Amino acid sequence: SGSPQIRTHGMPADMAAKPTGVELTLGQYGRLGSLLVLTWLVAVAGPLVAGRASVYARQGVDRADGFRRSADRFLAQGAYDRARIQYLNAVQRNPADARTHWGVAQCALKLKHNREAKEALGRTLALEATHAEARTALVDLLLAMGSPDQALTHAMRGVQLDSADAGMRIRLGECQRRLGRSALARQEAEAVLGQEPANGEALLLAATAAADAQDLTAAKSFVERLIQTVPA
Repeated sequence: SGSPQIRTHGMPADMAAKPTGVELTLGQYGRLGSLLVLTWLVAVAGPLVAGRASVYARQGVDRADGFRRSADRFLAQGAYDRARIQYLNAVQRNPADARTHWGVAQCALKLKHNREAKEALGRTLALEATHAEARTALVDLLLAMGSPDQALTHAMRGVQLDSADAGMRIRLGECQRRLGRSALARQEAEAVLGQEPANGEALLLAATAAADAQDLTAAKSFVERLIQTVPA
């Protein structure tokens, strides 16, 4: 009974009768062979596979860079359709490059592909949260699409990242105004005016927010200041 033993045949009887000290069953022998194969894979094949994968990844990045540079040229020429195609080719080969997603977004904005632009801007910011141009473009796009609540989230994040960004503070105020929070909108406008008294966008926002709150005296004052900033 029990598993069959692997034994040496053709040996003299006296030698065959002596215990060798190591007798493997067929199951143990099979497991030993598997272990040896696994050891070889880890020691030899693993580095080879990893090295080949690294080469392929590098080639993908290099090709992506080539597509992106080509797309940049088309974008500068105003050939937005051709630029978009090249940027998308680059994204396929290297989806971790924020610059390429930003390129897709710029083309989509120019071509009025709002949904694609929104997605590309979101991916750009996911890869590079401090990309101020992408965040500004996304807030403007969301406001244009009638989504001030979504725009507010991104505007607040932008102000958190750079409280001195007057343009983002004005956009934050505009989000608040469109959500019916005229006092908060005016507060953002006046924060900018405290640093830039002649900022026309801030004056316009303050005047509009004051008018929304039925504070016509303040609205008139902000409008008069706005007129003074217009070159004669």
